[in-house]
Amino acid sequence: MKTQFLKGRPQCRPATPHRSAEDRRRTPSRSKVASTRRSLRLTQKLFILSAAVLSSHTTQAQLTLDRDKAIALALENNLELQAAASTIAIAEVRLENAGLKSEPKVALQYSSDQFFNNEGEYGLNLSFSKKFPLAKRLEKAKDLTALSIEQAKLELAQRRFETVSSISRTSLEIQILDTKLAHLQKILTATNELQRFTQSRVESGELSPFLANQLAIEIASIQQEIDHLDHEREDLTYQLATATGLSADSDIEFAPTPQIQLASSHPEYDPSILERHSSYQLIRLSQQSADAAYALALSQNWDDLEARFFWENERSVDAPNGLGTDRFLGIALSIPIPLQKKGYRLGREKLLEKAHQAKLAEALELQIQNDVHNARRETIHSQELLERFEQNLLPPAQKNYADINDAYQKGHVSLTEVLQAHQRNIRLEEQHIEILEEYARAHLALQIARIDL
Repeated sequence: MKTQFLKGRPQCRPATPHRSAEDRRRTPSRSKVASTRRSLRLTQKLFILSAAVLSSHTTQAQLTLDRDKAIALALENNLELQAAASTIAIAEVRLENAGLKSEPKVALQYSSDQFFNNEGEYGLNLSFSKKFPLAKRLEKAKDLTALSIEQAKLELAQRRFETVSSISRTSLEIQILDTKLAHLQKILTATNELQRFTQSRVESGELSPFLANQLAIEIASIQQEIDHLDHEREDLTYQLATATGLSADSDIEFAPTPQIQLASSHPEYDPSILERHSSYQLIRLSQQSADAAYALALSQNWDDLEARFFWENERSVDAPNGLGTDRFLGIALSIPIPLQKKGYRLGREKLLEKAHQAKLAEALELQIQNDVHNARRETIHSQELLERFEQNLLPPAQKNYADINDAYQKGHVSLTEVLQAHQRNIRLEEQHIEILEEYARAHLALQIARIDL
């Protein structure tokens, strides 16, 4: 042991063993160990943070929509609808400010002869005045402003219906694509089976490779069409992002849609459609606004009646008595005289506007009737075509294809005839899908025309 003396007190410490230069190179220093530990802790924190961000992104990315969910999300989050809803509050505030009476006025007047004769004369006047509108002008202005609230509500209802209609159209197009994709998958499965069968006959030397190669090309073409429709379906899905208030980088998936079903009834036009048609109701409201504006314009014939209460104190020289003070208390009325009849000139414009809106209402009513009639006629026509197609064409074609397959198994027909029957069936099913598309679009157009969404 080595002994050190510090301030007279002995302290002992063990002697440090001697280390060679090689040992010092192999043993890490304390600073290096601490740096390594800090690096490990930082790496762990970064790993945990990355995992949390990845987990959050994965959770946020999963959003599966259908028509009803997309509509509900749009009605809640669509920014244009929120902006339209704010106009109702603006109109309500405007109504609170409409029809306010003018504020009373207090006037103070002082005059003196100090800079002229300087005889001590002066005058002091104090008055209180108030204007009173005639012909109920403020009440009529308030009635006109109140209609702007109803206008804002109808405009919001119109935008909501346009949003629902747009989402319904997009959802229908996705449903049509799903129908086409299901049909192509069915064709692809059948063609694959036929191609495998043909390839086995080619390998056994019974058939030429020509048929097998032709089927392989057809399979590649069908697969390419499926990929194209999948991409188109994805584009339609992302078109819903703006309508539903989602960002463009959101991962949206549209749920598989059910098969297109035929409706049991197709209602005709009825006058109740006009009551729920926002565009038509807006025109009718414009007529009411023109009436209210006309009444307000007529009230402009009369300006405000003004009443003034005043007190006057006048000190003046009155010979031969000298300076004296006179005091007066009185009332004054200012009554307008409607000589120009300006309200009638202003009202003519409103009457013409009312007649204009009435013509627009008639034109829109006729358009609504024609839209309902045309959509209903197209829907019924497409449904009749579908029923005839499904009764008179598809069953015989399917039976004929089964008979040809059976005849081929018995050696009565060639494989080429089987392939031709297969192609005929594909064309018939494609025609069936086209008519089904026409029916679905016509039926949706009928629902939109009738405001039945």
